[in-house]
Amino acid sequence: MKLRVVTFNTLFGGRDNDGLGVDDRWRRQVPFLKSLEPDILLLQECNFWELLGKHRLHQAVDELGLATGFLS
Repeated sequence: MKLRVVTFNTLFGGRDNDGLGVDDRWRRQVPFLKSLEPDILLLQECNFWELLGKHRLHQAVDELGLATGFLS
């Protein structure tokens, strides 16, 4: 059995304008990440994902069809 591990840098948490703008970058990243069909997905630069009850983390888990997600 093969295990597919993917690591990806979201660049400012997937937000445009150095993290202050809209989620356009994340909207473009989701289909790409899903196409890789990772068993384990490690995301870097998830800036501010811990805010608002980890809303962005839960959104990413749902959009990517993951079983769960953790911030560290």
